[in-house]
Amino acid sequence: MITWGMVANSHDASLAVFDDNELLWAGLAKDFSGIPNDPHLNEELIQHAINNYGYADKFVWYERPVLKTLRQFWAGQGWLLKENNIKRYLEERHLCDVPISYTQHHLSHAAYAYYTQPHDDCAVICLDSIGEFETLTIWHGKNNKLKKIHSQSYPHSLGLFYSAMTQRMGLVPQRDEYLVAQWAKKGNPNRLGDIMRKEIINVNHESSNPQSIKIHENLHRGCMWWRPELKSQKDMYDIAAATQAIFEYAVSCLS
Repeated sequence: MITWGMVANSHDASLAVFDDNELLWAGLAKDFSGIPNDPHLNEELIQHAINNYGYADKFVWYERPVLKTLRQFWAGQGWLLKENNIKRYLEERHLCDVPISYTQHHLSHAAYAYYTQPHDDCAVICLDSIGEFETLTIWHGKNNKLKKIHSQSYPHSLGLFYSAMTQRMGLVPQRDEYLVAQWAKKGNPNRLGDIMRKEIINVNHESSNPQSIKIHENLHRGCMWWRPELKSQKDMYDIAAATQAIFEYAVSCLS
């Protein structure tokens, strides 16, 4: 049975083709469209999959739309069920007439990490801005199965913190995070570190539980409000340095 695993309608759309449990091929939409971080499945990507591996017998979507819609409503984004109607989204791209299954966002991340590496018994940490309600999960992969060990929920998100600080530095969140580590090398992590921990994020160093990461302010819409007096490029480097130091420390507490 040919199964297509799909990520789209958000950012970095991609498509993977399986024959039963064997991965045949996977590709990113941006590699076909030339659009950086392309959020949508495009005709070229879809036709490549069809022409080389045949049409799918089943689609698997990477997250649960209803859970995502509930979280968006709870976060004050409105009722976005129409935007999260995946059946309609696929029909608009002439993809229909086969069953659609939905899995959890973080389980998709964990499965990718676990099933594409050679070890059987291993730990998997999934850390992103947000997936449905979860923002950080820890899994135990063993005997070809994944068991969730810990879960942290929105709005407490280390990923949102990193993206919000990316925006605060005048960069583009969900795109320019890679620049934060580069800028951090040019800054002083001590200058703003204590202030950032007091006003934005706290990491309990005495606990390895993901719930020890607490966000003082909901950072879903960024934090351009934070410390408006920080304007110079040196300030941006110091923000980056503090952000990177706190992020690395928080991750080290999970190990």
